[in-house]
Amino acid sequence: MEPSDLQLIDQVYAVTTREGSLKDAAHTFLVQQNELAGAIVHYDPHKHIVKKIEPVARNPDHEPLIQGLLELYMTEAGPLQHPLIEAGYDNIGKGELVISDDTLPYPSFKQTAYFQAVLAPLGVRRTMAWVAWGSEQSWQVFISSRDSLAGEYGESELARVKLFKRHFARAIYTLELLGNAHCSKRFFEQAINQVPQAMVAVDEQLNVLFCNPTAENLLRNYSTVSIKSNKLNFGSDSNEKAKFNHWWKLLTQTGLTDSAKFNPIDGKKLWEIEASRISTTPRAGIPRRHWLLTLKPNPSRGEKPISYLINRYGLSESEAKVCFALCDTGDAVSIAQSLGITPNTARTHLKHIFKKTGYKNQVQLAVNITAETS
Repeated sequence: MEPSDLQLIDQVYAVTTREGSLKDAAHTFLVQQNELAGAIVHYDPHKHIVKKIEPVARNPDHEPLIQGLLELYMTEAGPLQHPLIEAGYDNIGKGELVISDDTLPYPSFKQTAYFQAVLAPLGVRRTMAWVAWGSEQSWQVFISSRDSLAGEYGESELARVKLFKRHFARAIYTLELLGNAHCSKRFFEQAINQVPQAMVAVDEQLNVLFCNPTAENLLRNYSTVSIKSNKLNFGSDSNEKAKFNHWWKLLTQTGLTDSAKFNPIDGKKLWEIEASRISTTPRAGIPRRHWLLTLKPNPSRGEKPISYLINRYGLSESEAKVCFALCDTGDAVSIAQSLGITPNTARTHLKHIFKKTGYKNQVQLAVNITAETS
């Protein structure tokens, strides 16, 4: 991973501590990719119209121009329909990246009213899009565009897109979770207080920043993981401690931030720790990365069988598995990884689960399912 990639990830997670914005992160992405401009598009997948669009440009001075072109187009053409989103609707709905040359050939793309009114004046040649976050009512689609001088997308650029796409989705999920809190000073702590997983927030030196009640209870009952002098310690013997410390060093030095997992598998009671980057707090110009650790003393903790949820709520087997995965992992991206499905499929299952169970969001669902089945 390049230093510029770590800078991009830092910019994304600065959103979760309100030290930055998604627009700031998008701007950093455009600069690194040599893109002309982009936008965060709030899209209605049922009506096939754009409800809101937030333009962002590599040169911020160009953003008023883009906004003016968009307003003029909507004044003359009515509700905005983006041609690339429409052409790649099915693929975007599956969580895939779509690129104009592959989805909408340039001769056809440049003939669309939107291209001629908005993109042509900016000198756009290629455009890509993906869903950063989605629900039944709305998709947040990220779009970026480049001119002909930038050329086709190379391997390193597509790798950066994949990296940005993954962490951008995680940041939006974190913001949704934080939206349940009411106090700006302790909004993060209040939010993770509500989830059923045992969670501990730490810095790179494993100094504990926050520990939710579930984790506090867990630490009182197990000696393998403990907090001493406000520092998280793992391991009941020198071998376990060495394994964990080696894993943590690799994690923090290489920037492997996407749900990296530690599991000693030593024949004793099985422990697993999952780590995800949640924010970056600069101090004296030096980024200080923070991590959210999910502690799992025994992934097979004797829950009621899947058949319980099938009979209780009328869920399908796949939906019941998603319920249990949510209780363990806490978000659609991690659910998808644990079950070998796409994040969009996980979100579709969650949509059906909400309808059948009557719960309104992921936190409410996880808390109640955990209470029922543990």
